[in-house]
Amino acid sequence: MYESWFMLLGGSIVFGAGIVATMVVPRRWQLVSAIVMASGIVGAVVALGDLTSAYNAPAPTGLAIAFLIAGIAGGYWVAAEGLSLLARPRPAHTLEAADPPHAGHTEVLLLACAEPERYSPRAVAARHRDLIESGALDIPTSAVPFMYMSEMARYRAIGGRLGSRSAARAIASAVEHRLATDPRVERVSLAWCDPLTVQTAAVAAHHRGASRLVLVTLGADVSRDVERVRDAIEALHPSRAGMRIVSAPSIWHSDTLTARLVERTKAAALDAPLSEVGVVLVGAGEPPAWAATHPAWSERENYFAQRVRMLLAEEGLDERRVRTAWLEWQLPDVTEAVRHLAAMGCARIVVAPGMIALPTLGTSIDLEHAVRLARVGAQGTVITLTPWGEDEALVDTAVSAVQQALNDSAV
Repeated sequence: MYESWFMLLGGSIVFGAGIVATMVVPRRWQLVSAIVMASGIVGAVVALGDLTSAYNAPAPTGLAIAFLIAGIAGGYWVAAEGLSLLARPRPAHTLEAADPPHAGHTEVLLLACAEPERYSPRAVAARHRDLIESGALDIPTSAVPFMYMSEMARYRAIGGRLGSRSAARAIASAVEHRLATDPRVERVSLAWCDPLTVQTAAVAAHHRGASRLVLVTLGADVSRDVERVRDAIEALHPSRAGMRIVSAPSIWHSDTLTARLVERTKAAALDAPLSEVGVVLVGAGEPPAWAATHPAWSERENYFAQRVRMLLAEEGLDERRVRTAWLEWQLPDVTEAVRHLAAMGCARIVVAPGMIALPTLGTSIDLEHAVRLARVGAQGTVITLTPWGEDEALVDTAVSAVQQALNDSAV
């Protein structure tokens, strides 16, 4: 009978782990996980039947059922706990020292904190690890698989593909084309806001002979993600290898972006008098724990929003009808801001994710949902703009940031 007990426990553990796998793995692997899960429960049920027939007594049958339940719970918990292993490893690159330091060329590295094009369990695991380690989130192990299942459902809701990284590639290509005539720049590369990816890009630039690397962030340049990236680059000790790291000015200081956002907002208002128009300037938002340790990003968002508000006021729009809201974590949220403007009598409300550089799952799904929750109805019309994406103004701003950095760092 020992074989049946082991089969019961093993099958139930496999079934419990299979539940987690089915909730987590991409769609193309779900059939495999379902087969494994089914084989586990079939084996456990067969073993349970054998034990029930062999003992033919209530006590052993009850113990076998308890084994079955415990095995399923244990398999689920172990698999859920093991999801953290999916996160990408910590950076481990190094740069070879240059002796003497070489006088090489200059390269530009664009940093884009863009979400993966398709659902990625590894990306969810990395984000979960960051939230846990920073104290921004604390959820029980049993609830962790639901984070993955929710993320997978969000990707399915947009057809399985997010255009964030493709937009970043297009921007990088446009920036490289614009800088092709600048003899100071040899190459423009693109990297995601991931320490390992950025270290790989920096090492590749060094191997190509770059002695100066200009970093331009397409997004929040003082966020926790970017800080980890910069720490990863510093961990390479680039100065020992004869490489100078230069940070370009923030794109959010650009007058080009503020002017372009006002232009887009006015175009969305169509023929409505500006006195009847309301504007919601939307930022991505960040966990309170991150906002407390990186207050500069919130200050930069607010500064950008204030400049846009002033420009809109110069165009004739009432400053009181320009509200700032966040997609997640922070308040006020978009729903509250839209309701407030509707209550003020705005006939047309423009929702502009002006502080979000690239498309996200939030701008693709949550933004419209938040607007619908406001239930403005017949009181007015709500027009939702897209993030900057491939807008020429963002390309202009990135190019200007590179050129300013080159000028400021000239020896």
